[in-house]
Amino acid sequence: MRGLHLLVHWAQAGLICLAARRGKQPTFALLDDWTPRGRDLSGNDALAELATIYFRAHAPATVKDFSWWSGFTMVEAKRALHLAGDLLSSATIDGLEYWMMCNPPEASPRPLPLLLMPPFDEYTVAYADRSAAGDSTLLPSVSHGLAPNILVDGHIAGTWKRSLLTRNAVAVTPCLLRILNRKEQTGLSRAIKRYADFLERSLATEDRRPKPGIRAHKGQRRS
Repeated sequence: MRGLHLLVHWAQAGLICLAARRGKQPTFALLDDWTPRGRDLSGNDALAELATIYFRAHAPATVKDFSWWSGFTMVEAKRALHLAGDLLSSATIDGLEYWMMCNPPEASPRPLPLLLMPPFDEYTVAYADRSAAGDSTLLPSVSHGLAPNILVDGHIAGTWKRSLLTRNAVAVTPCLLRILNRKEQTGLSRAIKRYADFLERSLATEDRRPKPGIRAHKGQRRS
C-alpha cells in the first residue's frame, strides 16, 4: 500500500493528478502540465469567486447544495453568496430558495439525449438534494444518485456497468429502474454504441432487462 499512499499524498499536495486510463490501469500526470496556473485569491475574493463558479455551473441550487459541494458551513456558504453580490439572484420554488446567475443563458429547445454518466458525476454529486434528478424513493437503489447513471430526459432511469473483454471488445450492462419505451431503447443503444466507439472497441451483447429486485414504475409498458 506504500505506493498508493505516496500517490495520494502527492495528489493532495497538488503535484500530480489523474490522467487518461491505460486499459484497466489509471495513469497520472504532473498537475502543472494538465492545468494552467490560475489566479491566486484569498479571503472575500476567494469566497465570492467560488460561489460564482458553483452557481454558474449548477444553478438553480440552494445554499445547502452549495455548502455540500464546497465543504463550507452554512454560515460560510451564506457569506459567500452575499459577497457574490449582484451576480446572483434567487427564486422561491416549493418553499425553498434557489439561487442562480443573473441573466442566465436560455435552455436549448432540443430534446435531451439519453446519456451514460460516470459515477460521482457533477450532475448529481454537486447537490445535497438529488430528488430533481430521480425519484427520491428509488435513489437509495442507485447509491443515492452517485452511481454510473443512465439519464433519460435528464432523469435517472437506471445504472450501467462495463466489462472489458478479450479481443478488444466491451460489454455494457444496463440495470434499469423501469422498462424503457421503444424510443428510449433506441437512445440507449446509441449511447452504448457511442461509448464503445469512444473506447475504440467492438460492442458485445448487452442485457437491457430490469434486474431482479428492481421493479418498473406502475403504468410503464414496453412499446
